[in-house]
Amino acid sequence: AHAHSCTETLVVLKGRLEVTAGADVRTLKSGDYVVLPAGAPHAIKTKGWGRAVFLATTDGAYDLKPL
Repeated sequence: AHAHSCTETLVVLKGRLEVTAGADVRTLKSGDYVVLPAGAPHAIKTKGWGRAVFLATTDGAYDLKPL
């Protein structure tokens, strides 16, 4: 798990991602997105047997804060 000092938006382009944010665990498929507020602890991993392709954008300088 990690966090950022800016808001991060993830958009799944191909495959499936499992996104854990706090106690919430969601599986996103192609076309789905999630907005993770600044400072929110989260983790992502592929779901299923295939690869996943996603786009991550931030509203500020990208940083990584391991938890």
